[in-house]
Amino acid sequence: MLNGKFKTILTASNGVEALNVISRNMPSIIVSDVMMPEMDGYELCSRIKKNKDMCHIPVILLTARDDEHSKKRGYEVGADTYISKPFDIETLLEVIKGLLRNRKQTKQFYMNFSAVPEMENKNLGNADEIFIKKLNEVIKENISNPDPDINLISSSIGMSRTSFYNKLKSVTDVSGSEYINRIRLEYAMNLIKSTDLSFTEISEMSGFTSSKYFSTIFKQYIGMTPTQFRSKEREA
Repeated sequence: MLNGKFKTILTASNGVEALNVISRNMPSIIVSDVMMPEMDGYELCSRIKKNKDMCHIPVILLTARDDEHSKKRGYEVGADTYISKPFDIETLLEVIKGLLRNRKQTKQFYMNFSAVPEMENKNLGNADEIFIKKLNEVIKENISNPDPDINLISSSIGMSRTSFYNKLKSVTDVSGSEYINRIRLEYAMNLIKSTDLSFTEISEMSGFTSSKYFSTIFKQYIGMTPTQFRSKEREA
């Protein structure tokens, strides 16, 4: 049905097999029938959305049931979209493209430093939003530590180190160190705007190893030096 439309398509004959395929391959999107042997689509979707490693993956449920109760159950287990049979293949393709486009926009949001990590992002699902908010909290609690313990950060979120890196990359397309630097810079920018602290003090409080490195990273992301940024803010 979708052969030739996408670079790689993985298939499974039942829900249990599908869950194994998904956990091993982490696909960009999941299209599942509701009626399947061993584990139905509702249970599959529920397990995906409750799993911190997989919950960011969009899920489309396909079913012959068109009643409101079935649709409600689909959304209750976390389905991103519920499509009733029969359906036009072009409709399914457009839904897939729309969900993938949302994921791409989410990654672009985080690739742009002007998008502060705590800003609301309508493309984030509830589980992803909780992940990002918790991550921000843990980083800020340890903001002055120049050598953050990734094991501590990942365990505080309830994930392994590898799962944490994979999850962050899948949601933001940004590495762990880069994301932490963005939180540090956001904190430093607020200190520059609201205090008369020296840049050396701000650098230390923000967790940068040296004021020189701080200035280099600051200019790289913000497009101006800390001195220029402070002058601009005070002229405003």
